[in-house]
Amino acid sequence: MSSASLNLDSKMSFEVKYAELDDINFIIGLSGRVQEALLMSGSLQVIGPLAHKVIENSIQGEHAFLLSLNGQHIASVLVDPLDGIFPNTAEIRHDSWGVPSLSSAQWYLHALMLEPAEQGKHIGLIFLDKVLQLMKVKYQSGTVVLDCWAGNAKLQRFYSQAGFKLHGNFPENDYEIVVYTFTL
Repeated sequence: MSSASLNLDSKMSFEVKYAELDDINFIIGLSGRVQEALLMSGSLQVIGPLAHKVIENSIQGEHAFLLSLNGQHIASVLVDPLDGIFPNTAEIRHDSWGVPSLSSAQWYLHALMLEPAEQGKHIGLIFLDKVLQLMKVKYQSGTVVLDCWAGNAKLQRFYSQAGFKLHGNFPENDYEIVVYTFTL
């Protein structure tokens, strides 16, 4: 399996790799820690705890990524096919977003999680950049799609800084979401 390494300084060594089945418990635990931090901050966002089967599906399809800092896992993200078939994304109503016309290959980025103690250090941007680089090498082309609550300006800035382009705003139940895309 592929991985990407980089050093920000001589004391920090980052590695991005595909998650393996042995990593499921870490990802479930991380999703719980991130959810707890979100609740403590007053956020209404729901990210976890993620279901075992969701993570297992992503890992088996090589759609789950991990970031390690000095050998310790600190982040994960799922980037599943947006094809209407893959179990993790089959229920996503992306057709109303105008996404099917973007390209033949599409992936849905979700559950981007970083240990709460590591947040605010630009590590998430580094992680996301390396994941997108690995995807570009593997798939050559396509579009990565994500959505977030339209009221979360901080998260929207993060995705814009990561190179995602605003695709549009869309109604979702009793609120509005924004959809971002990234072309591989």
